[in-house]
Order: sequence, then C-alpha cells, then structure tokens
Amino acid sequence: MNLWKKLGLGVVGVGILAVGWWLVSPLFIDDVVNEPVPGAAMSDEMKDDEMMEDKDGMSEDMKDEMMEDKDGMSEDMNDEMMEDKDGMSEDMNDEMMEDKDGMSEDLNDEMMEDKDGMSEDMNDEMMEDTMSATFSGDFVNADDDHSASGNAYTIVGEDTNYLRFENFETTNGPDLYVYLVSSDAEATSDGISLGKLKGNVGDQNYELPDGIDLSTYNKVVIYCKSFSVDFGYATLTTEM
Repeated sequence: MNLWKKLGLGVVGVGILAVGWWLVSPLFIDDVVNEPVPGAAMSDEMKDDEMMEDKDGMSEDMKDEMMEDKDGMSEDMNDEMMEDKDGMSEDMNDEMMEDKDGMSEDLNDEMMEDKDGMSEDMNDEMMEDTMSATFSGDFVNADDDHSASGNAYTIVGEDTNYLRFENFETTNGPDLYVYLVSSDAEATSDGISLGKLKGNVGDQNYELPDGIDLSTYNKVVIYCKSFSVDFGYATLTTEM
C-alpha cells in the first residue's frame, strides 16, 4: 500500500513540475523569429516601373502601327501612280490628297484614343492604390508586469492582406495569441484571433481575414488565453 502511495505521489509531483515548467519557462526563454516581408506586397518603385513599361510598350506599338500604315499607303500609292502614270488627272491628285488627309485624321484619332485609354487606365490604377488604406500603430505595455514594443502595420498583397510586426518584442508567456479587437469590446476574447504568437521577439506576419474592417477592429492585442491576460497592444490608425 505504501508503494502505491509513493507511486501516486511521484506521478502527481511529475505533473506539477511539468505544469510549472510550462508556466515559468517562457519567462526565461525568448522565442525569436525573423520572417521576411510577404512577397505579395508591391512596392511603389515596382508600380512606377510597371507603369513606365506599359507606357513605353504602348509608344512602341503606336510607332510600329504608324510605320506599317505609312509603308502600306506608300506602296499602294506607288502602284496606283505607276499604273495610271500616263493618264493621271487632277481628280486623281485630289483623291490622293483626300486619302492622305483622311489617313492623317484616322491616325490622329487613333493616337488620341490610345492616349486617352492609357490615361484612364493609369488613373484607375492610381485610384485603386490610393483607396488601399494602410494601417499602422506602435505596441505599448498592457500593464506594469507585461511589456510590448515595436510596430504593427498592414501590407496589401495581390491575393492576401497581412499584418506585420517589426522590431517586435514582448514579455514571453504561455499560450500567447494575436487578437484583433474592436474599441468597444468588453474583453479581448470577444475579438478575432489571428493565431498563436509566432515568437515574442522578431519580425513576423499574420494573414488578415477577408473583408475585415480595421477601422472597427483597430486594436492588436498580445493575449494569454490560459489566464485571460493582455501582454501588450497596438492601436491601428489609417494612412492613405
């Protein structure tokens, strides 16, 4: 009987030690991550390059088209002039001038349409970029016992939007998660979870849910689920 008691106490003791280590060890061990900026994000420089490439490509196409039209017109005119050289009249000269003027007007109209179309496309693209708002904020401590620092900001990708932490550091602890919380929420647990915190130190990225309104869910919280404790937070504001 004493043996079973000793075994039972031993099992309980091991369990207590395991739970204690799970709770205490994060306070002494930093979990460091260093994720790169998501590749889906397009920089302003890349956008400018793309716009310039589109503009140059359009200019080359217009030049080629004008040269082809000019060469084709010259060949047709030369053939017609050679065939009717002996019988060329003032009416033919007038017709040639009308064809030339008509071609010039058509070319000018086509160039203006292409130019206007390019301007509209560029304006639409610039408007879409302008309407893609960027949110950012700095982390602050939740209380005297739990600290957080660094910056959080959004990245608009082609298919997915991200929330990125840079120069980030927070007090480590068990069961830490990243939450987006509205300003009028009564508790952090009422917010939207972005998943477990990847590390208490370093740059990291989190995918944002489709259609989320960050003007409403504008508070990023580092949250300990097990004890319902906030470790730090950043309030996001808009930059157009």
